[in-house]
Amino acid sequence: GGGGGGGGTPQPPTVEFVDDRKSSLHICGEVSLWVRREGDVRQPCSVYYQTVDGTARVGRHYTHSAGKLFFAENQTRTEVKVKIQDPHHDCVRQERTFFIVLSGTQPDTAVLGRKQQCAVSIFND
Repeated sequence: GGGGGGGGTPQPPTVEFVDDRKSSLHICGEVSLWVRREGDVRQPCSVYYQTVDGTARVGRHYTHSAGKLFFAENQTRTEVKVKIQDPHHDCVRQERTFFIVLSGTQPDTAVLGRKQQCAVSIFND
């Protein structure tokens, strides 16, 4: 399905998370999140990301991560990885959540989509 858009100028590149929620049960190691780019993908583009505490605390439940994601010409997806602390270090008996937030697209022609943040839930029963 899905018809094509008419001619004219292509849509500006839009960058957002593929999913705005991610749950990780009994996780050890890291969680991976996909960021996608839609619209005009002919030019390289970048976006900043950073982790933000929710009920999960940095250094206790997960490792702070911040940086820049790059999309090459015609690349439509890239991945963010965040390290989750060893659950035995502090048993996560209840669900804990932290967020990864996108900001600051470059070039200015690129815009953020609706899913500018992803809530990551970690728990260990």
